[in-house]
Amino acid sequence: ELEIESSLEKVRTVAMSMRKPDDMLEVCQMISDQLKILGISEIRNVQTAIVEGREDGHYMNYQYFQQYDKRIIEDVEIGKHPNVRAMIDRMQQSPDAFFSHSFTGSALEEWKQYRKDDHQFLDPILDSASAVHFYFYSIGQGGLGLSVYFPLSDENIIVFHRFRNVFSLAYQRFRDIEQAEAQAKEAQIELALERVRARTMAMQRSEELSETAHLLFQQFTELGESPLQITIGIVHEEEGFIEFRVTDWAGGGLQVNRGFNASIAEPTLIHKVFTAWKEQQKSLVVDLSGKELEAWIHYRNAISGVQVSSTDTKGRRVITCAFYSKGHISFSSPEPRPKESIQLLERFAGVFDQTYTRFLDLQKAEAQAREAKIEASLERVRSRTMGMQQSHELGDVAIVLFKELNQLVENLWTCGFVLCEKDRGEDEWWLSTGDGFIPAFYLPNTVDPTHANIYAAWKKGETYHTEQLEGEALQEHYDWLMNIPVSKNIFDEMKAAGHSLPAWQKLHCAYFSYGYLVMITQVPCPEEQLFKRFALVFDQTYTRFLDLQKAEAQAREAQIEASLERVRTRSMGMQKSKELKEVIQVVFEQFIHLKINIEHTGFVMDYKERDDYDIWVADPLGVPSQVTIPYFDC
Repeated sequence: ELEIESSLEKVRTVAMSMRKPDDMLEVCQMISDQLKILGISEIRNVQTAIVEGREDGHYMNYQYFQQYDKRIIEDVEIGKHPNVRAMIDRMQQSPDAFFSHSFTGSALEEWKQYRKDDHQFLDPILDSASAVHFYFYSIGQGGLGLSVYFPLSDENIIVFHRFRNVFSLAYQRFRDIEQAEAQAKEAQIELALERVRARTMAMQRSEELSETAHLLFQQFTELGESPLQITIGIVHEEEGFIEFRVTDWAGGGLQVNRGFNASIAEPTLIHKVFTAWKEQQKSLVVDLSGKELEAWIHYRNAISGVQVSSTDTKGRRVITCAFYSKGHISFSSPEPRPKESIQLLERFAGVFDQTYTRFLDLQKAEAQAREAKIEASLERVRSRTMGMQQSHELGDVAIVLFKELNQLVENLWTCGFVLCEKDRGEDEWWLSTGDGFIPAFYLPNTVDPTHANIYAAWKKGETYHTEQLEGEALQEHYDWLMNIPVSKNIFDEMKAAGHSLPAWQKLHCAYFSYGYLVMITQVPCPEEQLFKRFALVFDQTYTRFLDLQKAEAQAREAQIEASLERVRTRSMGMQKSKELKEVIQVVFEQFIHLKINIEHTGFVMDYKERDDYDIWVADPLGVPSQVTIPYFDC
């Protein structure tokens, strides 16, 4: 009896020293050690099954395996084996319930296979055993269990029951600690939620959503999660894409100060996320590996301009999403996250949904302000267009257009307009510079694949076309341009000014009747609608240019006809041959009037029979003169 009381006291001491739930393993080990001292041999393990607080059909199993000196915690699904279900049901019937079961023969073999299929702790000693016996005493929402290779005597069962009574103290302390931890954890979560709530409410610009993604990463990390990346997604269903704000791919939580758009038709990830959002699911887990992961990374690299590899996550990336009314927030991890992590993410999504209304208000105000800015820019282009009096003023309109586009579009490397004609092998290019534009030069439109694709799209009547170039394709494109003298001179001047060629570029072509506007960016640029609007205005500009050109040609023809008529009238009005001097003066004056830069005009009359000829000359002084020059041999 003294030995038993001594052993029980040791269990009490360990129980009272518990500081965290995992310390339950020390209690299990102490019970196992003391039972062995008291003569209960062939102990396989001592375990504590905790069901309380679980509504997912699982229980948490804290185990100490004596023969391996191993402490193991396993999350066990109750319904996978009938004896597990029977034990749990019995434990929950009464705080004094007792359950025992022995496995022998085929039942034992079936039990061993169940453990392997459930990926439980490998137990070679059990695999070679001919029998195993389980004994459980209820502790209310769980039980204290003992498994042995030989049946317990009635006396030993009574001893084990006394350990169960002492264990109740340990379990109560376990519950107290667990509750305290839960309360502390809840306080941490609420603080993290409040930080996200406060940051969202303080946003002044939609770009600050990138800061919110960074803050989410920090809060999840402080709460014990280990995300590789945090993503905020906004669904634009009518436009067919999801807008993303993310932290960096590598897992450092670094803030990425730009967004990118992904099509909801992308099959490996985006369409799955969109479908779950559309079905109003609370959360979704997408586990990518193999070909699916490679396909997603290839697509992601293309739309973001950031090159990443599947090796960064060792060939696997698990994306866990929680949805709110306008989209989702998600974190990426190398392995699936437990249910508690998913529930935490759902709570953050709920808070984000509450504050997202403010973001939408900001975004709406920004959209209105940007629309006003765009309209002002378009109006300045229109006004300059309508103010053209002569066709050569097209260059001035081009300068205004370039200036306005540069103010509206970030990371614009250069822009210009290109004039096309069907079945003409060259296009006329005008490109912007820092303070003006490069006057017209011509480039072939069917040799280089990029220009051939752009020209073909114009001939087909398309409204918009893009060409993305990088790596070998970009190098070949510039090698071709450097072989054309006019473009080589442009690039040589750029190099002399300290500018380098891009390592990645995208040509955005917005077509109009006579050609297209071309905008070249060094990063992805989602400004298709803006470019189309400017192309429409430039179409009006070029139409006015052609009208002015036609009117100028007509006016010139009228000026020429008027000058011819003056010469005709003076000629017909001659009464004497000497008046030919006055006619030549009128001819001189009409050339000057037509802005033809000449020094003299004259008539020459050949008199072969006299061996000389007469010249009537008008000069800038307006004094016509007649000169007779004899023939002579040269």
